[in-house]
Amino acid sequence: MKKPGHFTRLLALLLALAGHTTALSSELPHNKHWGVELNPFRFFAVGDHAVSGGFAYFDHTRRVEIAMPIFYQYDNSSSFPDETYRETTVDLHYRKYLGKRLQGIYLSAFLRYAHLYGNAYATRRYDGQGNYVLGGKRTEDKLGAGLGIGLRAFFDNGVYLGASLMFGRYLTGNQDIFSGDDDITSEDGRQVVDIELLKIGYAF
Repeated sequence: MKKPGHFTRLLALLLALAGHTTALSSELPHNKHWGVELNPFRFFAVGDHAVSGGFAYFDHTRRVEIAMPIFYQYDNSSSFPDETYRETTVDLHYRKYLGKRLQGIYLSAFLRYAHLYGNAYATRRYDGQGNYVLGGKRTEDKLGAGLGIGLRAFFDNGVYLGASLMFGRYLTGNQDIFSGDDDITSEDGRQVVDIELLKIGYAF
């Protein structure tokens, strides 16, 4: 049986903390300024070769959250052993809460850096004997920006839950290098579209 990885154990810990939460707080306690969070929905959707989480700083005076979400994916599911794809994104988010407290709905603006590595789609071909030849290895670095809207619910023990919807666009870098088409759910495309149905965090 496969042993649970570090990410799975950390996710289990956050879920256990959420299970011991007894009351929804009217706002994040003022003695808590930092947060660490995981996105379990994206983890289960992508698979074991992915980590999605981040860090946050909460400014109670300005009702602002500064967050740094991080995502890493490694895909070697292809039938070709030499074909791999790695994707890393690091965001910087500015989130302004609309109410009088650090709680509820917020609007956000973000920057995203993406580092992609894999076999270039454009140079894949069949040789004269009908064998499929992979494209050469290539890396691509991209920078994008966008806007979003989200929701946070804080509990009395520091656990918080969140969801968000973000739209943006890459401003630098080439598109469709690895996938061969403009898939809006992939960092290989031009568009940035992120839907977070569940984010679990812990503030301290």
